[in-house]
Amino acid sequence: MGRKDGFKSHFERAEAELPRPSDHLNTTLSRFMAKGFSLIDTISLLGGHSIGKTSCRFINDRLFNMSGGGLPDPTLPLDLLPSLRIACDPANGISHAATGISDPQVPLHLEATNNQAFDATHFYANLAWGRGVLFSDQQLMSSPITAAIVRQYASGERSFDSDFGAAMIKLSNLGLLSGGAGEVRTHCAYFNI
Repeated sequence: MGRKDGFKSHFERAEAELPRPSDHLNTTLSRFMAKGFSLIDTISLLGGHSIGKTSCRFINDRLFNMSGGGLPDPTLPLDLLPSLRIACDPANGISHAATGISDPQVPLHLEATNNQAFDATHFYANLAWGRGVLFSDQQLMSSPITAAIVRQYASGERSFDSDFGAAMIKLSNLGLLSGGAGEVRTHCAYFNI
């Protein structure tokens, strides 16, 4: 039982089509829209980041060298920056051979307050307060249109649950394979580059 995946995963295709944690809003929106997702679909799907973890390598530039200038992202709140920098201190990490980037083996919660429950209201409130861990999430506040929707989810004025549910159904039907095309994977970490 389960959704079928292809027999091989293609890193280059994923890199070209999937949004990245460091993407600006226009890039994130265009990558989702290229797959048929609306603005509401995209914003609600990013609410899935209310739970989960990330790696320091996805936010190191934001903490230490935003835009190559040797300074952190100036939009990070001054009380959040030190705690993230301590968690991601390159001196505590191991160097990845492929990138040369040191990455502590400490997974970071995607929500700054370490909330371990799926709580989209809290996640969007954190974005409204400038406390998004991933740059791409925080970018939702960079446009008046997307910021208004974030505030509606944060206040409960707009139903996140129904928007997220509809977007997840759309996501689960994206590129659906049937018959002999693909397989239901028993080991989800498997990939073939």
